[in-house]
Amino acid sequence: MRTVVALYDSRETARDVIQDLVNAGFAREEISIATRKEEGDPEIEKTRTREAGNEAGEGAAIGGGVGAILGGLGGLLVGLGTIVFPGAGAIVAAGPLIGLLGGALAGGLAGGLVGGLIGLGIPEEDARIYAEGVRRGGTLVIVRTPDNAAENARSIMEQHNPVNIERSERRWREMGWEGYSEEAAPLSDRELEQERKAFSQERYEPERTRQEQRGDVRQRGYRAGSIESDADRAWQAYQQDFIEHYRDTYADTGHDFGYYQPAYRYGCQLAQHEQYGSRDWEEIEAEARRRWREVNDDESWVVVRDAVRESFDRCESGRM
Repeated sequence: MRTVVALYDSRETARDVIQDLVNAGFAREEISIATRKEEGDPEIEKTRTREAGNEAGEGAAIGGGVGAILGGLGGLLVGLGTIVFPGAGAIVAAGPLIGLLGGALAGGLAGGLVGGLIGLGIPEEDARIYAEGVRRGGTLVIVRTPDNAAENARSIMEQHNPVNIERSERRWREMGWEGYSEEAAPLSDRELEQERKAFSQERYEPERTRQEQRGDVRQRGYRAGSIESDADRAWQAYQQDFIEHYRDTYADTGHDFGYYQPAYRYGCQLAQHEQYGSRDWEEIEAEARRRWREVNDDESWVVVRDAVRESFDRCESGRM
């Protein structure tokens, strides 16, 4: 089984994602959601509370209040409820996640929201970043799926422009954030509003709608300028070849295909670009590395270089 996760800047978008996942045949029992309970949200009859030195409550709530908060998802998800954590505040959750959170509290276990995300198969470092995203007003969607359906789930979730969590993390750290803490003070309404505005500017955008004013070719910023449509067609034409290359080259690294997908896309973008596509890899590698590093950390090029070159060579040979 694989875990696919994405953060969205609005509940409405998350609701649409879940509806599309269910329509595509993903089991609703394997879909989780987490979002902050805000002032003005419907009241919830039963709430499990976790505060310093106090574990109390009668279990996760199931009822119309939570269903209303999540925009009518009561018919799609299981185990709707709310749990209060220091720092994060009241978290409305559903699916397997609410069971993990409620079970941890009932057993007196530590870990909070981060522990629940880890329990769903999200690595601890990523879980802390996603938990911070929820604390700052984002809405998290998580689906557990068989390996052979993971890429379809990821594709559906990316179509709805999730938050670029890496970009958000960089922004938080530039502002002095040192990592998720359950003891952090809750954000004010004004801070939440500012954070959601920032999230809306940090979303991934579909290839066909992105514009790059300088004509740059970048990745994880997904900027492709005038070559976007051609790069998209090349990506579709050779995607299965890239999956095979991943299996041969990276399958034992512990990262799934989605981790390297930006690098394969980047190679296609380079190959379809008039400035690079007619040249040999050796001629463009330094420039490709520089552009990659403009939007990624310096060390990542070493990790993804072979994926970029494989994609560049294949897409360049069949340039459209």
